[in-house]
Amino acid sequence: NNRGGAFFLQAGGITVNNCILENNSTSAFGAALYASSGTLLMSNSFIRNNISGNQGGGMYVAGLSVLRVSNTVIYYYPCDALGGGAVLGTAEVRFTHCTFTGNSGGSGSAIYSLRAPMQFRNCIFWGDVGNEIQGTVPVVDHCIIEGGYPDGTHIIDADPNFKDGDYRIFACSPAVDAGDSLLAFTTDLDGNPRPFDGDGD
Repeated sequence: NNRGGAFFLQAGGITVNNCILENNSTSAFGAALYASSGTLLMSNSFIRNNISGNQGGGMYVAGLSVLRVSNTVIYYYPCDALGGGAVLGTAEVRFTHCTFTGNSGGSGSAIYSLRAPMQFRNCIFWGDVGNEIQGTVPVVDHCIIEGGYPDGTHIIDADPNFKDGDYRIFACSPAVDAGDSLLAFTTDLDGNPRPFDGDGD
């Protein structure tokens, strides 16, 4: 009713793979997912079209020990206060190969960090309403971020050229060959091998 429309994690650990979390709502925290303790691993998934009345349109992480999210698209989360895409608490947080788009919030349209040590690598933040990342300064590397991110490294502020509703990109996208290939997974969301050719060009 007021937190965790799809998942409510209070202890232990959960692994979410190849899933779609959509059309959930909550009056307060974490429309799709709320986690107060434990470990969460998520990959190859879509979190979309969820609505929070307060904080964390996609997810609200209050106190997980570990949060790992990879190969996941997080989009269209309107919320009234903090973190359209996610509000992140005390967890050790790593997002790799993720896309945030179409999210909105009073502070941190994609991400609002309360105090979490965060890392975002090979990610795209584009088309969110307002400042993409706010709160505790994270490690941001090899990412496309609308408006830039001065505290990051290898940041591109250029339209990633999404070509469809699942946020694939055109061949002319500045994201092509812009990621850190050392972080590449064996396959992408479509099951194609990665890195595509592996020649660094």
